[in-house]
Amino acid sequence: MTDPQNSPQSLDDTDRSFIRDGMMFSSLDAEQFKSVMALSRAIEVKKDQPLFVQNQAAHHFFVLVHGQIKLTRTGIDGNEKVIDLIHPAQSFAEAVVLSQYEVYPVNALAIKDSRVIAIQANAYLGFLKQSPELCLGVMARMGQRMHWLINEIDRLVLHNATYRLISYLLEQAGSDSKDQTEFRLNTPKAVIASRLSIAPETLSRTLKKLTLQKLIDYQRNGTIVLRDIPALRRLITLELSDTTSAEYNALGKCPRL
Repeated sequence: MTDPQNSPQSLDDTDRSFIRDGMMFSSLDAEQFKSVMALSRAIEVKKDQPLFVQNQAAHHFFVLVHGQIKLTRTGIDGNEKVIDLIHPAQSFAEAVVLSQYEVYPVNALAIKDSRVIAIQANAYLGFLKQSPELCLGVMARMGQRMHWLINEIDRLVLHNATYRLISYLLEQAGSDSKDQTEFRLNTPKAVIASRLSIAPETLSRTLKKLTLQKLIDYQRNGTIVLRDIPALRRLITLELSDTTSAEYNALGKCPRL
């Protein structure tokens, strides 16, 4: 298991430049940033290897430079559930260490060879206690994360497999995509299925259904063509509308004006 404290690789200029403008660091002044970076380390994590494991003592939070990391929890039945997928430039585990939890509640494993910057939590907390501006920046980051989690619960609990998959594909395409776009799914299908809380067989059937409807093209190498982005977005809107109506009907209420 990778342990940041036993990884002596210091950050290079590229690492420092990569994270300088991130929300967790942009409010640090030059000396504060230099001090935090002096105690930070770069870690190379090979594919399928852990960065940390569930219930390991939590001393660092992290920024992914390149590669991909999955955050998972292991249930009492031994099954793994993918909680989140981390992409380059994203930070993770900051809520754990800034809340001063003693252990990580999830596993972090590399889906592909990855480079991660480990930030020493105590050093960062020291500056956080001194700077109201930095505290406000971190609060904004936590607020964004909370909003994302609420939307994620909504997506996983209230909506069907087709909605979850279309929503995921539109996220991968990006908000700037208009009519049609092409990209490659670099995440294994089994991991995507776990992330969306659907069976791998259901994921395959849903991909096939959307292909037959000529909304997407899916190739075995993972290439996806979203052929009609407006139609996919309409399906999302329709599902949201149907779900809202069902909720009100179940409650026997009409929305307040």
